[in-house]
Amino acid sequence: MDDMDERKEEQIRKKVHEVFDTKLLQQKTSEKTSEKKKQQELGMPKLIPLKRANNISIVLSRWKAAKDPQCIVDMIQSASSELDIDKLQILIQCVPNEEELLLFKDYIEDNDKDNALSQPERFLRAMSAIPNLDHRLRAIMFARQFTEHARDLRACFEVIENSCNDVLHSKDLRNILKHALYCGNVLNEGTVRGDANGFSLESLLLFANVKTTTNKNEKDTDSSTTVLPPGNLLEVIVDAADDDDVGGIEDNRSTNNKHSLREDLKHCERAMRFSRGELESRYEAFRKNVENLKEERLEHLLCDVAKENESIDEMAIRAREKFDRLKVFVGKPLTSGEGPEEIFTNIWLFAESVDRRRRRTKENKHKNTTRSISDNTNKASPQQTPHYTSGTNTAWI
Repeated sequence: MDDMDERKEEQIRKKVHEVFDTKLLQQKTSEKTSEKKKQQELGMPKLIPLKRANNISIVLSRWKAAKDPQCIVDMIQSASSELDIDKLQILIQCVPNEEELLLFKDYIEDNDKDNALSQPERFLRAMSAIPNLDHRLRAIMFARQFTEHARDLRACFEVIENSCNDVLHSKDLRNILKHALYCGNVLNEGTVRGDANGFSLESLLLFANVKTTTNKNEKDTDSSTTVLPPGNLLEVIVDAADDDDVGGIEDNRSTNNKHSLREDLKHCERAMRFSRGELESRYEAFRKNVENLKEERLEHLLCDVAKENESIDEMAIRAREKFDRLKVFVGKPLTSGEGPEEIFTNIWLFAESVDRRRRRTKENKHKNTTRSISDNTNKASPQQTPHYTSGTNTAWI
């Protein structure tokens, strides 16, 4: 390809610039490149790690108001009602740690140009101006959830108190325990275990392990008096406690009409889900959070917080006193570490075993009653003698 002369090259260059306006295009491209570089420089964190900056950016992206850090600071200091649970959780994730607080403090002293910081750093810098930020945010969150926390604690203490009342005032349970002690002493008569004054709580679940040695298939000759033979010590105890046939006269409170022991102890099923450590830690956390409210001067966020707190304290004292009485009743020292979970679990499982025996006895008695009625009906009906007419087919005789 032949080279063009300089004059023609200059003409072509000029024509191209006129037609495509390449100077303006180059200027715009240069401006965009410089602006992009500037944005990249501003977007890169200067004081905190990139991973930390990215995490904060992701969290703050869910809250549009977070683009103005000073607005968020004012909301926190005034405990604004706009700070709901979700927003408070976002802010707690963005609380500056001790190292970041020192970095922003030094940076403020050396250079006060906010534009040199990335958006996450500007947000952290604004948050670092609030003393005890994490403490205040959690206090505001507790104020938002105060009613729920108080209701849950009150329900827990009510369950413990009601469960203790169920056990201490159940006549059915006391009657069974009385017969259990007597049957155990009879069984251990003549041994070092005989003539005992009581037995441990754990023994309640061991009665079913003591098997009887008599033939379970032995039955009375009269089917109307047939009973389900006991297979272990627990069933012997339940049958003896439910035997109301005194002096051969059976009253209306027969075994067939015995109510459920679990119904007497209905609150124990819920109470056995509470461990002592868990309940005490929840109560202590509640009291500590109330103190935090006072320290942050946020009592105005709640109505009658002092009255509600006093009510919770009274319920806690009553529940503890009732539980101490229960521990004495079941033979546990007050200094023992057993909590509601251990004690009420033993009692509830024992109640289930008692009701299982009663249900089987009731079903067996119902079968025997039905069989007796059927037998008496057959005896009372006269036997029909067949009559045959002469000439009929009697070849089958």
